[in-house]
Amino acid sequence: MGAHPAGSSALRSILAAEILRGMSWRNVQLARRCFARFAAGDLDGFLELMDSDVEWVPAIEVMAPDELIFGTYRGHDGIKQ
Repeated sequence: MGAHPAGSSALRSILAAEILRGMSWRNVQLARRCFARFAAGDLDGFLELMDSDVEWVPAIEVMAPDELIFGTYRGHDGIKQ
């Protein structure tokens, strides 16, 4: 079985562009810094840009190659799970 298309770099770029299109310039810059830190595996840097009461709902969470789930993470501790 092949890789899930949501994991493709091109699809991630398209999704990010759609998300950023309706945002103010300041929010776009913040989101780009968040994406960059997350992609680099810098969890502490990523969380530094988030409010301590953040509620994060990723588009998808990959648990295994063919198992996708949706979840909500609350606060820095929830994101660190």
